[in-house]
This record gives sequence, structure tokens and C-alpha cells, in this order.
Amino acid sequence: MENSGEWFFVFFVKGLNYLGLHGQDLFFIVAAFEVFLLLFLGKELFTTKYLFIFFFVFIAYSSVFNNQMNGLRQYVATYLFSLSVLFLIKKRYMLCLFFLVFAAGWHVSAIILPIVLLLFFGLRNVYNKSFLYYILLFSVLFLFIFKEDWLFSFMSLTGFYDQYLTNGYVQEIGAMNKVTKFINLPIIVYSIYKSNKYELNIFSKNMYVVGVCAYCIYLSCLASTIMNRIGMYFTILTCIPVVYLLIYLYRKKSILFWFIVLYLFLIYSLKVTVFASGEYTYKSIFFH
Repeated sequence: MENSGEWFFVFFVKGLNYLGLHGQDLFFIVAAFEVFLLLFLGKELFTTKYLFIFFFVFIAYSSVFNNQMNGLRQYVATYLFSLSVLFLIKKRYMLCLFFLVFAAGWHVSAIILPIVLLLFFGLRNVYNKSFLYYILLFSVLFLFIFKEDWLFSFMSLTGFYDQYLTNGYVQEIGAMNKVTKFINLPIIVYSIYKSNKYELNIFSKNMYVVGVCAYCIYLSCLASTIMNRIGMYFTILTCIPVVYLLIYLYRKKSILFWFIVLYLFLIYSLKVTVFASGEYTYKSIFFH
């Protein structure tokens, strides 16, 4: 990894080893670091009063909670990238650059993210429902028309992730599997529909647009296994449209708030029980 450019991660591991910390100690410290970053992000985006909604959405809606210990390096980079987006929208460019470089030092795939940051910065002021629906529709269509040949051509030309070209890791996801990815799409659609009622300040409006764009990129990246690794970077940001919707419904004391909460909880419960696979499989200390 020293030769791959992931020098922050190498420095982190060697520093812990020097202090006599090894093995599971690394996971504990990383988990504590991620909790700190999550608290900071939540407080900056939603204020302390609504952190409980953000934490619920983070666990039940995003895949970060169950994935982050399996993809240790990349999910730390995901938190760091989310912070870089936050500081970009706040126009604190040096901090944005710092966290972006920090992210690349944890996982080399983050080197492609400056392009996304420029996209987010360019679109941040487009708080328009029609536009958000258009990019959402585009991401859905892309998911279905995507051809694996496009990805192989890109990887061959750029050398990006080219180590996966011949080992069978790159696989196009089947049509039925793609349909299952739309299970949360109605919530995003409804969130956009209600977005004019959220009474957001300029910063929050910009972050809302970023959140919807992040969801669209994430959805598009579900077309292939290797693209899904890039989609990981947007999982925290995809929570934003859902959280703002739930905050609005919570303020209005709407029964729909509890319906959406129950819907998300039910989906998550099924993922970790009846349909558990991959990162959602575990042995409970209570029932094992």
C-alpha cells in the first residue's frame, strides 16, 4: 500500500503499531473516528435537535453502518469526502482540499472525486424540482441501458481499476437485481415533491441539491460491481434528501413520518434477517 499512494492509511497503521496497538485495536479506533466524523456531519447538516433522525436514516437507509468495517479504508475515505463536500459548499476551500487529499491518502480511488466536487459546486444553486426530477430520471435510465463494454473501454483507456479486468470481479448486474435497487426511490421522489416546503437556508438548499445528485450518482453506480465501489463515496450524502423530508414531516406531526420510518425499519430488518447476505450477515451475541 505504500507504493499505491495510500500513505495516510500506512502512517495510521504504523503509528498504532509503534504504540503497541495491533489487530482489533485498529478497528476500534477507526470506529471511534467514524463516530466523531458522523456526529460532526450531522450537527453541521441538521442541527443537534434532529440528529436522532439522521442517525436512524444513516443506519436503516444507507449501507454505511453495515459496510464500513468490511471496507475499512474506503469508508473512512467516504466520511472524509463527505466532509470535503460540506466545506466546499461552505466555501471553506482549504479545508475542502485538505479532506479531499486526506481521503485519497486513505483510499487511492478518491483521486477521481475532484471531478464530482466540481459537478456539485456547479449544480449547488439549482434548487428546482423539475431539474432534480430530470437527473433522477436520467440515473434510472442509465442503470437500465448501461453496457459492461462501456466500463471495460474506460478501464482499458485510463488504467483505473484495471487489475479487475481479468479476474472476473467486473460484472454487470442483472435486470431483476436492478429493480430491487429502486426500493427507496419513492421516498426520494416524494422528498423532491415536498422540497419547496422545507424552509431551508441557502446552505441547506445547496446541500439538498448535492444530496439528490449524490443519490443519482449512487443509483447509476449500481449498474456494475466495480462502479458500486465508486458509489460508496456517496452513501452518506444520499441520506440528506430523506432526512430533510422526515424533519419536515416530524415538524408537521404528520402520520406519514411514522409510515416512512416504519417502511425503512422494515426494509432494514428484512436485510439483516430473512434476506441477509454479504455485509448484512452476522451472528448475534444474543441469539447465538
